[in-house]
Amino acid sequence: MSASDNVHPDQFVRVFHRSYSETPVHKLRDKQKGDTIFAGTRKSSEERGPWYPFTHVYDIPKSMIRPELWGDDMMRLDEGPLGIKSGEQPELWETLPADPSLADEHTAIQFRNAVEDKGSISHIFHKDAVKSGNVRYVGTEGDQPRSKFGKIQIFHRGTL
Repeated sequence: MSASDNVHPDQFVRVFHRSYSETPVHKLRDKQKGDTIFAGTRKSSEERGPWYPFTHVYDIPKSMIRPELWGDDMMRLDEGPLGIKSGEQPELWETLPADPSLADEHTAIQFRNAVEDKGSISHIFHKDAVKSGNVRYVGTEGDQPRSKFGKIQIFHRGTL
């Protein structure tokens, strides 16, 4: 089974966070984002670039995701919601940038990604949601040194 195979897609959303560190992101301190984790589709994590060799995989219960679909926190308020196709009417919430302070141990928020995998849905959740078991850490995928067979993908430190 690969990390992209969601065991219970009706109950969970599988998300991916690309990182420079093999250590799971929920165990790291991040001065810029604080205690929240931004994660999205596999494609959005891959689009972060090769300088982030590790992908941390999480399952968020759909029951803890707020229903509002926010705009990307990277969008500029004077430009409006990025990633919305011309002629489409965004939801009211999509005109506002996602506020990470709304994510806590029991609540995750969703936003339309304006940068990686443009237009896809990404999520913000609190590190305490992982520590409490509300969000499940699936594992880490990463690049190992090349062998004669090419790049080897590893998957470890989690349960499927």
